[in-house]
Amino acid sequence: MNARQKAKSDMCQVVEQVCDENSAILGEIVAFQTAVNQFKALIAQLLETRQFRSMPLTGITLDKGADRTNLAKEVTNIAGFTYAYASVTRNETLKAEVNYRHSKFLQMRENQFVHTCQNIHDLCVANLAALGDYGVTAAKLTDLQAAIDAFKDSMLKPRLAKGQKATLTDNEEEILAQLDDILTNQMDTLIANYEEAHPDFVSHYREARKIKDPASTKTQLKGIVTNKSDGLPIKGATVTVVELNLTTKTNSAGEYQFKPIDYGEFTIKASALGYQDFEIDEVKVKLGEVDRLDWRLETNE
Repeated sequence: MNARQKAKSDMCQVVEQVCDENSAILGEIVAFQTAVNQFKALIAQLLETRQFRSMPLTGITLDKGADRTNLAKEVTNIAGFTYAYASVTRNETLKAEVNYRHSKFLQMRENQFVHTCQNIHDLCVANLAALGDYGVTAAKLTDLQAAIDAFKDSMLKPRLAKGQKATLTDNEEEILAQLDDILTNQMDTLIANYEEAHPDFVSHYREARKIKDPASTKTQLKGIVTNKSDGLPIKGATVTVVELNLTTKTNSAGEYQFKPIDYGEFTIKASALGYQDFEIDEVKVKLGEVDRLDWRLETNE
């Protein structure tokens, strides 16, 4: 998901939040409520798709490694038993076909490894009647074939997973397009029905909808801390975003900045040696915008 798509996705979630906060009144306009229900269902689908797409391939890769290790162990034993038989019977051709050490199997390319294991299996099947005294049984060859098939399946899983992720990326774009269609052609128009009775809802909705594309800079909060009595900047003042556990200090010009920062409503504190602490609740940080919050601290009496 690129920056533009992420910004649009975040905007949709903000719109959903605004609608959730005003859920009690949405039913006054049935068409708007229906559109919101469709909108929320698509957002849930988008988030589920994004979560699956972000799942790492690490587990799949580890499974493939385990299957290869298991196969290498089994085929090494079978090849060794068969090599002993070929040595006793002076079957030089068979000896050459099964003369592999465990380390050699691990060094092979995947396709070569599978081909070699399958060849050893088939040679053992062809000579099974004579190999029984050397520890090669039909049951062991069945297990070997199962290990070969398991590794072949595990070879395909990472490729399939990558293909699925590519498909999911396309699905995300389609879902975003559907969300945009509902917003533009239904909700943005129908919201006007609430203007007279619920102006705050309409205002908050339209404010959320302004965020359609990422700004040139990331979401951030900045400002300046000054002495209330003379307006001079305060160097080394501490500014804290409580909910995010973020803290920074002002420079010599009294300036501070949080970049990047999550969007939402936060409690912000400012403090400095020799000054009274100051706190502001419900400070709104808007997605994709540069919000400013200046402070004028009073000196301690």
